[in-house]
Amino acid sequence: MNNKHLIIAFSLAIAGVSQSLASDITWEPSARYRYQSINDDFRSDAIANTIKARLSAKYSDDENIQGLLQVDAVHAFNEGRYNSIAFGESTAPIPDPSGEEINQLWLSYTTQGNWEIIGGRQLINLNNERHVSGNEFWQNDQTFDAINLRYDDQESLSVEYFYLNKAHRIFSDDAKRFLPDSDPRFQSNPQRPLGELGNHKHKSHIVNLSFKPSNFLKIIGYSILIENESAPALSSDTYGARVEGEIKPSDIRYQYAFELATQGSSTNSPLYYRSSYVFADLSAQYKGHRFGIGYEKLGEDNNVTFRTSLGNNHLFLGWTDLLAGVRSNRGLVDTSISYRARINKLRWRLIYHRFSADNTDDTIGDELDIEIAYRYDRNWEFTLIAAKFFSNDGLITFPATTGDVTSISLMAAYRF
Repeated sequence: MNNKHLIIAFSLAIAGVSQSLASDITWEPSARYRYQSINDDFRSDAIANTIKARLSAKYSDDENIQGLLQVDAVHAFNEGRYNSIAFGESTAPIPDPSGEEINQLWLSYTTQGNWEIIGGRQLINLNNERHVSGNEFWQNDQTFDAINLRYDDQESLSVEYFYLNKAHRIFSDDAKRFLPDSDPRFQSNPQRPLGELGNHKHKSHIVNLSFKPSNFLKIIGYSILIENESAPALSSDTYGARVEGEIKPSDIRYQYAFELATQGSSTNSPLYYRSSYVFADLSAQYKGHRFGIGYEKLGEDNNVTFRTSLGNNHLFLGWTDLLAGVRSNRGLVDTSISYRARINKLRWRLIYHRFSADNTDDTIGDELDIEIAYRYDRNWEFTLIAAKFFSNDGLITFPATTGDVTSISLMAAYRF
């Protein structure tokens, strides 16, 4: 069933219930413009000038049933002049291609016993988004054709199960099996790399359990069993645990998070490995100012680094996105310090990263990320993001890390 048929089916389902349900539907249009410029010492520079228009129709009967239809249209004013992945060019990549898609289309049913089932195309942000995310920074979200069964006792315990049938990735539906003939790689090999496909077929299972007895302690356990039929090398079985919490003995609020996970190849993967994941974050907040230190290790085994193919690599691996798609055979360690603050309508954030290889003493490079955002009113928000990667030893398996990279993004978002 294509996108047009899905829209028609959803519209008829709503219209066929009753004319009186019109008052139960809320329409939410929005738009986001972005200008992004990348200066890359190794690859050609790139500029992307894009706008996204979104229309959301939310249905709720105020009892048990809810639904969402969300349609996105992205237009690139300079399409064909930068590498959007879907349409490749000889520049640094900026994965914001043009296209129209159904971003979300789901129905949910909630019982009186705190159970809920959601079926359809949906956004999934699991825990802190490290392992499964909608990647909403980009103009095209990552959403999933999935079934979600969840229980929440509204106090301390929640359990979620997901079955994933397809991942609609940020590269858009236009990133099909074969490259367009305008792609510089077309003549040598017209077949698109599997990691760049816009959609991946799945038979994947996720279980996430959360227990929060108090604000000081929240315990999370998860299993993420990825069977990626489109790109079997991205298939993996991940099991992990996370603890997080906060305490405020005085005017200062202290927060912490620790996470450990292990990952191995799944049954349909051509790889064989068993790698580890370690995450730690400590922060202290005084009024509107927060200081933090962080540590993340993507371990390596048998030349395979711990993989986060469904996760938010932009959020965790630096805003130049230089390392977001790296498949290093040496592991990756990120040590960071951060500062964020808010005063009235203005907020800002600074993060300094030091990236190094896990199984050597090599320092890949350092990165400084800066974000400044101003919410003018309930409709308008303006954001500036600047990121600079300073190369050190780089990665021999990824030559782009041997040069410096600068990325600047200007965004204006409007909610009607």
